[in-house]
Order: sequence, then C-alpha cells, then structure tokens
Amino acid sequence: MIGIVLSSLGFKILVTGYTTNLVDETVGNNCPNCGDVINDEEVFCSKCGAKLKTECPNCKTVNTIKNKFCSKCGKEL
Repeated sequence: MIGIVLSSLGFKILVTGYTTNLVDETVGNNCPNCGDVINDEEVFCSKCGAKLKTECPNCKTVNTIKNKFCSKCGKEL
C-alpha cells in the first residue's frame, strides 16, 4: 500500500514538473495576459491590448515584458 502511494506521488511530481516546463516554453509565443498567439514584432497584443515590449530607459534596447533586467546593459526595467 505504501509503495503504491509513493509511486503515485512520484508520478504526480514528474507530471507537474513536465507541465510547468511546457508552459514556460510556450509563453514566448503567447500573450501573458490572454494567451492569444502573438508575433515577435508586436508591441501590444492585438486581442487584449496588453503591453508585450518595454524599452530600457538607459540604452533604449527593446526587451520583452518578461525581462526584469535589460538584455543589453543589465539595468533594471
């Protein structure tokens, strides 16, 4: 009985971890607000209007909204 419970718990952890990785990988092509498919060139989502890009105040590099720090100069966004 204990073996069955432990094996099912291990399976749930494995499945949950796998699902989390899938979500992280697909967010780049979907709006973080509504989930609609977006193009790399879009600055705002065409479905919900959410902001998808932000400009670094230091070096003016355009970063994705997921970035907390600039990909070019490292300044906090």
